[in-house]
Amino acid sequence: MKKKIKYLLGTLLLIGMASFILYFYWNTQPYYKKYHYIAHALGGIDNKKYTNSKEAMEYSYSMGNRLMEVDLVLTSDKQLVARHKWSNDLGDNFSDENIPDSDTFLSSKIYEKYTPVDIKTIILFAMEHPDVYFITDIKSYKNEMMDMLEIIKDTSNELGFTDFTKRFIIQVYNYENYELVNQNFQFENYIFTLYRMVDVFKDNQIDQVIQFCVDKQINVITIPQKYITKEIAKKAKESDILIYVNTINSRKEMLKLRLMGVNGVYTDFIYTFKIVESVIKLMALGIGIISSVLTLIYYVSKKKKCQVSVNVLQSE
Repeated sequence: MKKKIKYLLGTLLLIGMASFILYFYWNTQPYYKKYHYIAHALGGIDNKKYTNSKEAMEYSYSMGNRLMEVDLVLTSDKQLVARHKWSNDLGDNFSDENIPDSDTFLSSKIYEKYTPVDIKTIILFAMEHPDVYFITDIKSYKNEMMDMLEIIKDTSNELGFTDFTKRFIIQVYNYENYELVNQNFQFENYIFTLYRMVDVFKDNQIDQVIQFCVDKQINVITIPQKYITKEIAKKAKESDILIYVNTINSRKEMLKLRLMGVNGVYTDFIYTFKIVESVIKLMALGIGIISSVLTLIYYVSKKKKCQVSVNVLQSE
């Protein structure tokens, strides 16, 4: 009995040590090696996309997504808020010809239900949730983008968010855009996104993009789904560059991309906890099937042994 207790305690100790090592290893990994799903436009909610709303952000986090892409635009009074385009019909009557000021925007409702957010709300959420990262998708170019990043910097400093250079991941859209941002700011993480630069696929310039990212220590490239190939994923991996693909809402498509060598996807409706739940269900199903088969084998073999014993007794 004592030997069994010692064996059990030893096993539990080994499991505990292994769990601690795995946890420590996990926490030391960069975001792009830990997380495979980016909540697009702060994630979908109630089958609605592009809300960039407080409710979508909170729901994405509650479902396990720790990478959140947020669309950023300026209001008429030059405040930074989360919105894909003013021209999007989100039930609030805003448009390119009717851009609201920040007070009007923040007091409105998206689809008469969801709460708009500004950069202050996003930063406060990041401060309250130290494992979340926000990926910027800034709907402008050059000087206006610089103004927006300056607002992120100033608001972070005002709120005491010292980690903003690490936890805001800046999407850049071409070579010049990266150089301009990098000269003016000290952000630690960039993603080179190619949805505005699709000619590189037509002109077979993807090698140049990959080499640029290697030279500038940009670890992630985002590629639209229609342009990703197994060859591109392989080239990127050989250069230690990880690929994310946008925008994927089918688990089947997501699995195909992962098998192709893609590291992750931007998504409206795929959630980390849902994937984990599916894996657990599959494991449970597998264990159930194996247990049933082993039980069947056991009873069949036992029945055969009994039959053999009966035959032996009868022959005697």
